Amino acid sequence: MTNDPAPESHHSNYHKGKRMHINVKPSLTVAVVLLTTTMSAHAEVTLNGLFTDHMVLQRELPVAVYGAAEPGEKVTVAFSGQEKAATAGKDGTWSVQLDAMQASTNAAVLTVTGKNKIELKDILIGDVWVCSGQSNMEWTLGSCKRPDDIKEANFPLIRQFLVPADVSSYPKTDVSSSPVREIRSGWAHATVCGAVHGSRILF
Repeated sequence: MTNDPAPESHHSNYHKGKRMHINVKPSLTVAVVLLTTTMSAHAEVTLNGLFTDHMVLQRELPVAVYGAAEPGEKVTVAFSGQEKAATAGKDGTWSVQLDAMQASTNAAVLTVTGKNKIELKDILIGDVWVCSGQSNMEWTLGSCKRPDDIKEANFPLIRQFLVPADVSSYPKTDVSSSPVREIRSGWAHATVCGAVHGSRILF
């Protein structure tokens, strides 16, 4: 008997061809699903997660308002007598800039209009403070021995947006908030419930 090598080249190419044929279909399917999902996600105008009811816009500085929509869609933002428009780019993002405004405690409505309409209510204009830190900043008022401070907390003009601790290997373009107990995610009033679960240092 001889130990001649089997003609592997023909069979190897055949099997490789089968594998390529099998792998191409799932790839195309995934591509179609991703494309469909992306287009569906941008079919309606959306706002970045930072923009919710009860928010505070910075006074005396231009304010950017931004989000996503279908590429090429016109988006109009109306607030406090101003109306600004933009067209969503190829990547589906849009942004407008409101002119600087004076502080105001009169709750107003911010409207975003495209193929659909979004209304954010109870919006104030004032000072926005970004408070960042480690465990000290996460120390809630409710964990302190100051029951009177909590009981008397009734400051509806003070708002808070709690950003959850998160780890990401890439820069994020959107943000969400940690829900305050009994309050949905987003900006919340510094009343009894909001104060209990809010940062003591911030408060």
